[in-house]
Amino acid sequence: MQHFGILFFLMLCMTSCNNGTIVPEEDIGVDNPKDSCVAAEAPIYLPGEMLHGRVTGLKNCLPFMASAFLTFYHFSDTLVVKLGVVTYEDWGINEFVRKEIINVGTIASDTGTYSMYLPGEDKYYASYGIFKDFDVLEDVYRVDDSYDKNQITFSLLDTIEGRIQGYYNCRFLLASSSPSGNNPDTVVFKNCYFDAKEK
Repeated sequence: MQHFGILFFLMLCMTSCNNGTIVPEEDIGVDNPKDSCVAAEAPIYLPGEMLHGRVTGLKNCLPFMASAFLTFYHFSDTLVVKLGVVTYEDWGINEFVRKEIINVGTIASDTGTYSMYLPGEDKYYASYGIFKDFDVLEDVYRVDDSYDKNQITFSLLDTIEGRIQGYYNCRFLLASSSPSGNNPDTVVFKNCYFDAKEK
């Protein structure tokens, strides 16, 4: 009888564990899970200490994690919200140097989904650069303006506490005059969830 009780308990645990790991796709923001990833592989770097925030998502379909920070500033009586995203490279002996910097942002006043395109300035509020050394750019990218998902969504936008949460999608095209050959022509950041505060 005791063996039956143990067997029943194990079966209950296995059933509970299996049911608990299923997450509906609509809850994690997957656009179309049946689409296969066709992006070229892109280098993945270290996230750093993540003191002011973090980003987790996909970079050319590979798991991506980075440090993040928030900057608010006013431009022509509007609030500009900028998310800075940084990765690092290990140079050994506990020396980590900045490798990538991604800036995404928009004019926003409340939670919701916003385009990164600023029509008044006729440009996107997004940039992406990869460093060769800590201060020398290896490659620069521009926003792919044909991609209709260059957007940032805020689920929390707190100007008093200086904190934002949400996710962004953005596609960048290589724009270096002399490409390094180390990075793909196209980099897509997809479902990049962030939680960041001001420095």
